Amino acid sequence: MDAEGEQRDGGEDGGDAARAAQLAKDAYIRLATKLAGDPEAVAEDLRGIYERWTDEAFAVPADAHVEPCRLGGIECLAVTADGVETELTLLHFHGGGFVLGSPRGHRAFAARLSAGAAVRVILPAYRLAPEHGADEPVQDALAAYRGLLAGGTAASDVVISGDSAGGGIALAALPALRDAGDPLPAGCVAMSPWTDGTLSADSIAENAERDVLISPAFLSTLALMRFGPDGDRRDPRASPAFAEWHGAPPLLLFASTTETLRDDAVAVFERARDAGVNAQLELYEEMVHVWPFFSEWLPQGRRAIDQLAAFVHACTSPPVSPR
Repeated sequence: MDAEGEQRDGGEDGGDAARAAQLAKDAYIRLATKLAGDPEAVAEDLRGIYERWTDEAFAVPADAHVEPCRLGGIECLAVTADGVETELTLLHFHGGGFVLGSPRGHRAFAARLSAGAAVRVILPAYRLAPEHGADEPVQDALAAYRGLLAGGTAASDVVISGDSAGGGIALAALPALRDAGDPLPAGCVAMSPWTDGTLSADSIAENAERDVLISPAFLSTLALMRFGPDGDRRDPRASPAFAEWHGAPPLLLFASTTETLRDDAVAVFERARDAGVNAQLELYEEMVHVWPFFSEWLPQGRRAIDQLAAFVHACTSPPVSPR
């Protein structure tokens, strides 16, 4: 990593890596085609499409332990890989554009995160748009985090994380916790986070033809469902790209050079770095959106999980060695 805290990953050569990358792209293309198939589809229909896609594309390991739990009034799933016994916790918020997704659809990914970082992973079921307001997912994140601490887990044993919309939620929770005087988690990881509801980042237009799932039109649809016609898209509780980052714990941000949301991660990285935060930005070349989700196929996804594990190891006290 260079002095700016940024790494560009050129990927791996060879036919196997190319085939794995194509599998991930094909999976996203199938999802994008299904989501775009009915322009009149309502949120409930889109959620069903997304849930069926996760069921078809990702198998939960047979030896993973999945248990329902409740933290601060928020329904959650706790996922641990076989052999993982620790209080070290990754509080992870699922993606889905603030409209789609669920803990259930992220079980397989959570199991891979648990195995790779030797942590238990907790997936909160935060409230979704358009039924709920733009800042309510962050309220749910705060409630789940506070519930976790109230149950006896030390803040120094918690890293919050998220992918896509969930990455935005995890990031937005940090200034809110700081301003409320709560103990802060040991760190935060955000994978391809959506952090700017204004959709003004240069990468949205720049990568419009290169991102196989998150098109500008799709982002506009999701943002309208989330904010409505009159919502404040610069409110840092919903758009942490505009947050103040002083006093935040260490950050690890991932983005792909070819995704429309690339600059959402870059904006947070630059603001956090300028505020004196220990922030790392890992820019991977030509990866699909949230490529760690495809770590079963992609070596770059496995490498990202290894980086997450090393980050968790460095942040937490006492430290834990990745498996």
